Amino acid sequence: MKHQVVILALLVFFLMLSNQSLAQETSSEILTPIQKPVLCGRASEILLNIKKSGEKPNIIFQNPVNNTQTLVFFNNETGSGTVVDVMPGNKIWCIISYGVNGWSENFGQKT
Repeated sequence: MKHQVVILALLVFFLMLSNQSLAQETSSEILTPIQKPVLCGRASEILLNIKKSGEKPNIIFQNPVNNTQTLVFFNNETGSGTVVDVMPGNKIWCIISYGVNGWSENFGQKT
């Protein structure tokens, strides 16, 4: 249940940011910028490491404001997951989050 709430919160956050007018209205009220480590590199290298963990893309969406694409990879058997932002041109990918022991009703449960 805890993981579902985290995934849902991330999705709501990204949906809010995709609507520029909503993001402008709410950013000063409820959103606080923070510094967070983001790992970026060549798409081929990042994808190779994601494939090694057996994760497959489960959610893909486009951000029309900055033309990035967000991919959510998940491994149903191990519960590992990675969230990646794909920069325009598809050459640079940035890992914005990853973790283990994940579970989602939509993706399946860790066995």
